Amino acid sequence: MSKRKQYNYNQVERRQIVDDYYAKKITSAQLASEYSLDVSVIHRWKYELDRRKKTERKDELLSDGRSAEDVKYIMQLEEELSEYKKQLGQAMFENDLLKKAHSLQHKKKSTGLEIIKKELAQSKGRVK
Repeated sequence: MSKRKQYNYNQVERRQIVDDYYAKKITSAQLASEYSLDVSVIHRWKYELDRRKKTERKDELLSDGRSAEDVKYIMQLEEELSEYKKQLGQAMFENDLLKKAHSLQHKKKSTGLEIIKKELAQSKGRVK
């Protein structure tokens, strides 16, 4: 087992790596390999940056003169919106996949299940 060379990434570099992860440009495993990191490091940075963003957002709302109760409610609504966006993205992906399977089914005489299994197998690396 080869020993990895230790490199300390600054906050800007960490944010860029996490942004790459969020943009789905590449998976966390690919990022880890590219930057000679462990996957857990990328996930820890993601968690830390998410927490920092929430704290900054909370401070921003409080400095705008909002009450603590309003801030809590706004933060809850923003989290729900974020979750709905994720669900919508997943549903759109699945819809596109089903459309492809449907069009392929009419072109070939294989079962729809076989096509869906193949498409899912190919897409697993892209959606994580």
